[in-house]
This record gives sequence, structure tokens and C-alpha cells, in this order.
Amino acid sequence: MAQIYLDTGKNCAESHRVKYVLVDPSAGSWVCIFKDSVGNTIFSAKGATADTVSFPVNIDADAFNMTTATNITGVTLYT
Repeated sequence: MAQIYLDTGKNCAESHRVKYVLVDPSAGSWVCIFKDSVGNTIFSAKGATADTVSFPVNIDADAFNMTTATNITGVTLYT
């Protein structure tokens, strides 16, 4: 399983199949949204606490653009 770490607001312009998304918030009331290269939302999550959260997903996309990253330290994509 490979990892792709993205600092807040960063993007991955490569095609991947992602199995888990690990969100590392910097504070509570966080929001994280990823879109593909044409602007379709491929991942969206939010939380009320600053606890790190893992989301099991099955996302095939040509890009992972972090368009919203409120109170996010970084996100790790597991392929």
C-alpha cells in the first residue's frame, strides 16, 4: 500500500485508486473536499474535533485536488 501525503490545500495531479483517506485536522470544525480534474467532488468529509480520522473509500480518479481544507494539517491518501 503506497502513501501520498498532501499538506493543506495541495493537489495530486496523477491518476490513482485510493482505498483509505487519513485526515489530520489542526483544529475542530474541519472540512476537507477533494475534486477531480474536471471539478467533480470525489471526497468530502467534516468533523467537529481535532482527532485524526481514517475513511475507507474506493476512489478512482485522475487527480486529487484539495479544493477545501479548513483546519487541516494534511491528508494522506493510501493507494
